[in-house]
Amino acid sequence: DQDDIIRKLIKVDRMEREEREGLHYTRVETKKVTPATAAQPGTTKPAPKHRVLTQEEIWRLTDAAAMPHVKLFIGLALATGGRSEAITGLRWDACDFSEKTIDLREKAVLNPLTKKVRKGRAIVPMSDEIRAMLQDARQGALTEHVIEWDGAPIKKIRKGFTAAVERAGLGSDVTPHTLRHTVASAATDAGVPMLKISRFLGHRDQ
Repeated sequence: DQDDIIRKLIKVDRMEREEREGLHYTRVETKKVTPATAAQPGTTKPAPKHRVLTQEEIWRLTDAAAMPHVKLFIGLALATGGRSEAITGLRWDACDFSEKTIDLREKAVLNPLTKKVRKGRAIVPMSDEIRAMLQDARQGALTEHVIEWDGAPIKKIRKGFTAAVERAGLGSDVTPHTLRHTVASAATDAGVPMLKISRFLGHRDQ
């Protein structure tokens, strides 16, 4: 039902964040609490919080992005809800200007050592605003990658993104992944069904 979908979406987003912090799940189900694993009095951790940007903060962040590739990254992240690696890895042949879609998908690959499958991605609509941004960037493109700087693709956006965050006067809790949470939150507030949001965000199990 709807509540199950909401809980599942929140759990997937939490797992994504904790995986980036070096924590890994071996099971999806809740781990059984035993005397050895139970939290001791006074050591209970507060519930994790997802940072979500307000509309005013989005404007400040966009205005503070001095470098064109950072500004384009922010625009794409807010337009697609895509993960950072999906956006920095986006190629021009995945941007269909006639159909107005952006294909963030990639072939699932199982790592034989870790047994991990790459996270799911989706085909998302291309808004008129992001279409105009992409067309401007395409005219000066020097590589097959959408996000590039100085004639080379960008693998990590954190340095330029952090600089924009600081210029915008936002806190260190604002990261590239914050944009993904912001998209999900805005869609929820707009009444978009959670199953549709999950598919838009590219959750593989939906």
